[in-house]
Amino acid sequence: MQLPFTDEEAVYRFYKTYAMMHGFAVRLDEVRRDSDGSVIMRQIVCNRAGFRKEEVEGPPTLTRSCCRVRIRARLDTKIQKWKVVSFYEEHSHELVAPLDVSMMPEYCTFSVSDKAQAKNLHDIGIRTCHILGYLAAQKGGYVDLSFNQKDMYNLITQHRNEKVKGGDANAAISYLRGKVGNESYFFGKFTLSNENRLENLFWADGTSHIDYECFGDVLTFDSTYNRNVYNKPLVIFSGSNHHGQTVIFGCGLLVNEDIGSYKWLLETFFGSNGENACEKVKNSGFLNDFKKLIYANVSVEEFQVMWTTSHCEGINSLIKAYVRKKDTLLEFINNMETVVSHYRNNERVAEFNSKYTDPVLVTSLPTLEDFAAKTFTHNMFREVRKEIEGACAMTSSVTVLEC
Repeated sequence: MQLPFTDEEAVYRFYKTYAMMHGFAVRLDEVRRDSDGSVIMRQIVCNRAGFRKEEVEGPPTLTRSCCRVRIRARLDTKIQKWKVVSFYEEHSHELVAPLDVSMMPEYCTFSVSDKAQAKNLHDIGIRTCHILGYLAAQKGGYVDLSFNQKDMYNLITQHRNEKVKGGDANAAISYLRGKVGNESYFFGKFTLSNENRLENLFWADGTSHIDYECFGDVLTFDSTYNRNVYNKPLVIFSGSNHHGQTVIFGCGLLVNEDIGSYKWLLETFFGSNGENACEKVKNSGFLNDFKKLIYANVSVEEFQVMWTTSHCEGINSLIKAYVRKKDTLLEFINNMETVVSHYRNNERVAEFNSKYTDPVLVTSLPTLEDFAAKTFTHNMFREVRKEIEGACAMTSSVTVLEC
């Protein structure tokens, strides 16, 4: 008894499933239509049917071998069902083993879950090769993936292109405008050239403004980062919080490193925050180090290295981890937001530890040490304890001398 099909598409789905189970792929072939243009007959063949024309440039491997495997189905107008009228199953080539079928281009597919995971991982700065490895590990190995490396790269490329329709710069500006409209105190500003091309760009969210108000007494302004597809200088405004950790006050991209661009960026930064960095620095250790730099017999280049290296190396290493050289401008902004989120999570962890855990007292001045432990954050307390330990050592020396 022949198995009837509801329509032409049902025939194709059935034969494609049959082909996948038997190690070959199929393609649509001959078709016939009635006087109204409706399809009444369809032939589906093995994808290696026919032969390759010598004069046509094709792929480096032979894809046609005159295979005669096919199925032909016709519409039975009496019952309005499709029936198979011809079926040939002897191939002229070797069939693909079941474990290797997933490597055939015709059967490389992404599930909704895999596609969503891949896009989300890309959006937070994970490299495509690592995304592929992660999904393979989820499924027990590469052999169980229903797609290959080329498919993954094509998916990510398509995803990137969809995000920047209308131009990369326009997508980035639209994104920042959306942030301004949806987030309180988010600030974004840019300049355009006479040709209406993006030149300079600055952005900072509300938390960055609050951090600047709290910790902006010492400001690091660094433009040594240059990790973006347009080779625009990246400028990061940063400082240190009450845990001694890095905080980001804002980010900027400049068209070049001329005086006009830096003047615009600095005016924009200080204008967005409403006040300048404080001139008074209360940390005596910092003042001593600062004086050493000011009066040291070093060149301008050596001074710049000594001044920026200690604070900025950590930022630079984190940028390398999350920001890719080939990122679009929108991806670059998104990944810089991930970098900022990383620092804020570090602060959150340090804040929790300072609030809800107590350090062990180890010096011979427990009352003073306990007062310091309750006054300072844990990270700062460790620095203060060094001074307490120094005082304890001096007391011990005096006692020995008196004896």
